[in-house]
Amino acid sequence: MKSLFLSVVILLASTIASADEIIKNSSFTEYQNQKVAQAILHECQIGDRLEVVSQEERIDRVDQGITDVYYTTKMTGIKFYDQGRYNDYKITVESVLFSGYNHNTKDWGTFSVLSVKCDLL
Repeated sequence: MKSLFLSVVILLASTIASADEIIKNSSFTEYQNQKVAQAILHECQIGDRLEVVSQEERIDRVDQGITDVYYTTKMTGIKFYDQGRYNDYKITVESVLFSGYNHNTKDWGTFSVLSVKCDLL
């Protein structure tokens, strides 16, 4: 019984650790990281070793204190194509955080990925 409990604890700990490391060096929340990772996987079929190299923000002051934040995030990632063989990619993600209410996270700020561009290095 103790070994079963220990196995469950180890499995939960590894799941929690991997959720935080979806994208290394990212300043986004976990929800935003998941949205970015899903978009990269959908557009480029890349989902391994994603890491932020740089990130630029552009603030758009809409009206009466409402601001939208546009992000340009440059990343690296790899795509495995055979056992132990992979290609390196440079990934550029355009995203935005609108000043609206997000019903998924039950918080203010609706995050959306606008575009994903992947280039083979």
